[in-house]
Amino acid sequence: MSINALIKRNKYGLIAVLILLVSLKGISSGEVIAVSDIEKEKYSTELILKSRELNLSEDLYWHTILHYKKNFTGGYTSLMDDPKFFFAQDGKNNPEAELEATIRAFFSPVEEGKMHPTVKFAARYAWLKERLAIDSAKLPYDGEIWFNQFYNTLNPAAVTLVFSAGYMNSPASMYGHTLLIIESEDSNRLLARAISYAASTGDDFIMLFAFNGVFGFYKGFYSFLPYYQKITEYSDGEMRNMWEYEIPMTTAEKKRLVQHIVEMEGVYADYYFIGENCSFNLLYLIEAAKPETKITDAFGFGVEPIDTLRTARDMNIVSKITFRPSMYTKIQYFRSKLNRDEQKLVLDFCRGNRVISDFDLVNADEKKKIIMCDLASEYLKFMVVKNDISDEDYRGRFMSVLIRRNSLGKYDPIQDIPTPISPDNTHKSRRIAVETGHSLEGVYSQFAYRQSSHEIMDPDDGYNMNSQIIFGNIAGRYYYDDKKPVLQRFDIIDITSIPPSDSFYFNNCYDFKIGFIQNVRDGEEETLSYQIKGATGLSTLLAEKVQIYFLAGIRSYFAPDYEHYSDILGGCESGVLTILGPWKNHMYAQVYHAPFGETHTRYSASVSERLKITDSISIAADYSCNKDYSFTWHEFSAKVNFYF
Repeated sequence: MSINALIKRNKYGLIAVLILLVSLKGISSGEVIAVSDIEKEKYSTELILKSRELNLSEDLYWHTILHYKKNFTGGYTSLMDDPKFFFAQDGKNNPEAELEATIRAFFSPVEEGKMHPTVKFAARYAWLKERLAIDSAKLPYDGEIWFNQFYNTLNPAAVTLVFSAGYMNSPASMYGHTLLIIESEDSNRLLARAISYAASTGDDFIMLFAFNGVFGFYKGFYSFLPYYQKITEYSDGEMRNMWEYEIPMTTAEKKRLVQHIVEMEGVYADYYFIGENCSFNLLYLIEAAKPETKITDAFGFGVEPIDTLRTARDMNIVSKITFRPSMYTKIQYFRSKLNRDEQKLVLDFCRGNRVISDFDLVNADEKKKIIMCDLASEYLKFMVVKNDISDEDYRGRFMSVLIRRNSLGKYDPIQDIPTPISPDNTHKSRRIAVETGHSLEGVYSQFAYRQSSHEIMDPDDGYNMNSQIIFGNIAGRYYYDDKKPVLQRFDIIDITSIPPSDSFYFNNCYDFKIGFIQNVRDGEEETLSYQIKGATGLSTLLAEKVQIYFLAGIRSYFAPDYEHYSDILGGCESGVLTILGPWKNHMYAQVYHAPFGETHTRYSASVSERLKITDSISIAADYSCNKDYSFTWHEFSAKVNFYF
């Protein structure tokens, strides 16, 4: 069987599988040329000398496909960490040595079952072949033959950057995720190939996940899957809206893109949650296609998926943005068009307590019955994803809905789902806050910086409503009475997820944080403590933009000033969040008791107000009444937030 036949036979499989099939087959479809060692050495030396004359090791494209960035010493370091990615021993830090070692690798002999360097490193080979006018007849193998067969089979037509919104119930998905999809000329978008870069995290619990993700202890790999599988995983299974940003490319650009995809298959880079992450590394594929954009140079310290969308938009490389609502969004929209009795009828049917003919008992027009059928079909799919229904029951109920739906008109309510604010138009993640107020220690002024990403009182547009995910929030205060500066807090990680529950959905809420904070102790003073907090609970909506929640858990503080070096409290908290346009209100109360060591009970009642001024500025005010040990104190503050 020829290589071309192998590729066609597996047309809709993984790109990685295609590469593997071809490599296992060998490279017999190309012309393997017998070249003497003396001839190879002579010709490779000529090419190396020519590369030095042209100064190719300093070329922008070479640095792009090797992922080189300037380091602190003025030299270069590649962001790739897999030794298999380099031919030179010092290739990670030496662009010239790596280029020359790559040229010599092109003359290595063909090995059965192993991809020749001219095949595996398709982008390097194509570029060097063009710049050095390499005579492929003098090489053991011309990898361009394989690549052209592969590219023609892939037949790329359109390239799209896809963003899936954050999923707060999974630590690996809280920031959202980006994919790159490649559509073929002869297939629809659902059959497109999805290229993703992600960390191999396993099932690590959140504290270990945060530590490993921040300090680069995970390995990140590129993966290649059909797009419909990612839609099923993200949109259906994790209820995440998806946004598609189409990036026009010429034929030459698409070729460079695919060449670099081939190079990146099977090699890893150390994964950093707020830097070299799923979105940043994906941009290298776009930059390989469009090196003039220098898109990976557009970021300072810290990169988030939403940042990459804004950058692509601002560089004018996006031609079209398409919203793909999640299963959850569709279900919630259908529910908003039905009254409570109609929603309950659909829910009872999905759970097997009513039959489809009961839909006709509703005094409603045809459009509303269509919406009831569509709600039933979507919710049945959701029940399958969550394993809340057997396959047999699902098939029976879904078929009855389908038959009833086909007897109605052609109206499609999905087309009426309003498009929310796109993620590239949300507030920016980094924030500076200037604050003044009064606390237990007296009047103060405070300056705070947040690296990322979103607090519960920030504008929710583009984020999960009433969620919070913070990395690297630091605040310093100056107290005027004592004339002293203090580190007020340093939040290493602070995550709050309070998705609402109702008759259709049951969602666990949680609040988790680790970091340092000034904690009150006996004597009417505060001490800097290491904090770990964990809480869980439930939430529900009283109205569309009014949400209540209840959490119970443990707050623990560790410092030398405490008896047994710790202050551990257990208790609960409850609150109400209200959103009205640019204004947001949060009223909450907390009760926590410390049963060990210095026994005490802490009470507090608080209210927070926030007003959005622009996408870059908001103002906020806070007040709380607190009682602990034998004293009571009041805190109040006002601040201005600047997002950038």
